Amino acid sequence: MHQWGGWTVLERFPSQVSWHPPSTSQQYLRTGVDNIQGGYPVLTNGLVQCPHCHSNTKHNLDWPMDSYWQWEIRGELLWAWDKNHAEKILKFIKATIRPSRRTPNLKYIPSHFLSSNVRDLVVKKMELSINA
Repeated sequence: MHQWGGWTVLERFPSQVSWHPPSTSQQYLRTGVDNIQGGYPVLTNGLVQCPHCHSNTKHNLDWPMDSYWQWEIRGELLWAWDKNHAEKILKFIKATIRPSRRTPNLKYIPSHFLSSNVRDLVVKKMELSINA
């Protein structure tokens, strides 16, 4: 664990992806899909495991192409960082009264997937893969 300002940072795989505090940025997090400068980019480094020898290799993530959780719906791609994120997106899309989309988990959902004429299809496809 590392202290970064008032935050505690927990490294999940320190031998493969070590964490170093940014030297020139302010203390805030940003996602790997936005173009904001400064802060600390999260969800930018990952590990790929070889299916044969099971060795891990560091990998710079390319969102959304590296996402396991993705659904093509009417020519558009909806994706999530992980299963928990997918479940949050699904809950948000299913809601008839939706809260604000200011949280990083929800603010990148294209409005195409939120319209009522595509909602049932989105929910059906997401539920099939999440609940499988």
